[in-house]
Amino acid sequence: MVTGKIVHGHPSSPDQLIVEIAEKRFEGNLDIKKYVDWKNVRKTYGYDSDHWHRITSGLDKDHHISLGSSEIKSADGEAMQCKLLWSRNYRPEGECINQAGKSLALRFE
Repeated sequence: MVTGKIVHGHPSSPDQLIVEIAEKRFEGNLDIKKYVDWKNVRKTYGYDSDHWHRITSGLDKDHHISLGSSEIKSADGEAMQCKLLWSRNYRPEGECINQAGKSLALRFE
């Protein structure tokens, strides 16, 4: 069984990604970047609508996409590169690739 979780840090501690595969635990810092497809938002809502102003002021975060990347390691030094994607109303999903190039799909329930 594969389980995973994201532990959000504080200003003094980074976010963490923890994945357990068959009782083997991998963990590492998770770098999260926020992204907005401004071209698509402008095309959909225009430049001067109330909705546009709510999005650009940060009041409406439904259009923000989070991109997470991490190198997670086990206690024995085995490493995987992980990429995650999610938005406000959806759970993170993505994949990890181990040192042999094998891909493991991740979806958080």
